[in-house]
Amino acid sequence: MTKTVIRAQLTTKQKLDLGNLLVQDYVKSGLSDVDFAKMATEKLGFSISAGSVAHYRKSLDIEANENVSASSLKARVAELEKLNRTLIRALIEADIELPEGVEAPTEEETL
Repeated sequence: MTKTVIRAQLTTKQKLDLGNLLVQDYVKSGLSDVDFAKMATEKLGFSISAGSVAHYRKSLDIEANENVSASSLKARVAELEKLNRTLIRALIEADIELPEGVEAPTEEETL
């Protein structure tokens, strides 16, 4: 007998919110996908599975925290912060409203 798994579909806004949270907080948190999913569920107010965290983390080219040495963490944080600023600028240029809690980068940050 085959077991059918039904997954909740995330809306486009939920996907964007999760992606932003991953870019902003995943590396800094040091949490596993399971623990990050729990934290994200509480913070964002909708159910997020560890599988969803892993899927969107991989699509954003963010390495799992379990596979990272402490020495490369600072470089990863800087790289992800730069990517986040780039994504925010792209949203602004496309005249798309920024998600709640996301601020436009300052002029210094855009350099």
